[in-house]
Amino acid sequence: MQIKFLVQGSSATPHPHEVTIIKEGEHLSITCTCHDAGQGLLCKHRLSVLNGSVEDIINANDDLEQINSLLRGTELEIALHNMREAKERKAAATKELSGAKTRLAQVMEDKPNYKKDLRNIDDILKEIKDKTKDGVYLYRGEHKHHKRISSALYREYFENDDITIDIENLNPWIVQEEMLSYAKRHIGTTYNEYTEDTGDTDTEDTEVTQDTEVTQDTEYIEVTDELELLTELQHFGGITNLIDFTKDYLIALFFACSGLPKEDGRVIVLKKWFVKEAVVFQPLNPRHRVIAQKSVFLNPYNGYIDIPDEDIINIPKHLKQEFQRYLRKYHDISADTIYNDVHGFIFNQSIHHEANKEFHLGYSFQYKGRIAENAEDREVEYRNAIKHYDRSIELDSENDVAYCNRGEIWMHFGKWEKAVTDLTIAKDMGYDLVHSFRNDYENGIEDFMEKTGIQEVPYAIRKLFGEV
Repeated sequence: MQIKFLVQGSSATPHPHEVTIIKEGEHLSITCTCHDAGQGLLCKHRLSVLNGSVEDIINANDDLEQINSLLRGTELEIALHNMREAKERKAAATKELSGAKTRLAQVMEDKPNYKKDLRNIDDILKEIKDKTKDGVYLYRGEHKHHKRISSALYREYFENDDITIDIENLNPWIVQEEMLSYAKRHIGTTYNEYTEDTGDTDTEDTEVTQDTEVTQDTEYIEVTDELELLTELQHFGGITNLIDFTKDYLIALFFACSGLPKEDGRVIVLKKWFVKEAVVFQPLNPRHRVIAQKSVFLNPYNGYIDIPDEDIINIPKHLKQEFQRYLRKYHDISADTIYNDVHGFIFNQSIHHEANKEFHLGYSFQYKGRIAENAEDREVEYRNAIKHYDRSIELDSENDVAYCNRGEIWMHFGKWEKAVTDLTIAKDMGYDLVHSFRNDYENGIEDFMEKTGIQEVPYAIRKLFGEV
């Protein structure tokens, strides 16, 4: 089978070129009469045909519609797909390189618009306390700086660069009402009857006291069936117009530091009585996770709220992991306590899954390093292991084994300060360093020195393993 097209030439060679598609069995080829094709190069005329660019094809006709079916399942289809993906990656890399060059130039010249955040944990904690000492505040933590303090529904419909919804008077409350109506049809009854029939409240499973701050508060509006249903939808990962806040700034800090390790996070402090553009409420029947997070919900009329810049506290990316360790060690705030039910785990599962995958990749390279026959191969495998452990810890700083394993590799490299840091973190998280180490080195440090050829191990390392 053959299909021929005439494709417009360039200004240098204005005469058209003939592109021929030849299908023989499962094999598909495309030829062109231009100079580049004759030299074995990729020419724009064949790409014009494959892309269906009718403006370049002189004799465009119904045969163009057959191209996709002819391509399907051929090596040419795969090669074309790979080229398009590579082109997209190149465009993204070009954009990233341009931004990196701009930032490098700013750093070199120390321009005023580049400001390095030199605050530490104590500075940020003091700033939050100073801002909120004169009243009752709500807090929200975000792991990146969104354009606005907005609901997921608003970001999906009205702040999405990939779509444009141009409907007059459409707002988040209208979209949410439609969603609620659809949800009620699925439930088939009123929300209160639904919870009574299923027993789906936490009154039997959870001890609720004044200390948990979850009783219906007279400072908030009366909770209706619809608002309660919205909290359920939010709980199960639905996209709603609700914005989660908390009464505890430490919990807000946890969310500001969870994920996106290469971007700054932020904590929003909101004086409760100044919320005028949203409905503020607490759920009547809070679940475990809502209790743990001390949640208060805002249902903003426009899908977002505006507050002064001075009430937004930046959390530098380089402090995210340090904050997570601080919150775990001194306040028992971690993913385990915040996402303390199965739905919370599912909500956070994608991060855990990727972190776990990176951890096992790190462990596989570490194992290859242990059994490597020469020092050069061992170093290559260990460095690969470090890269994957780094990535795992960036995604999930709760993995004590990752810290321990990375610390052990630093010992092999003689990077004692880094080793002490990682091993101390693992130990503070409750990991049994001694038991783990002696699984690999039965006689402890002396066995490690003999197998690695390392002549001296610092006192701080010996102390961590209980050998001083």
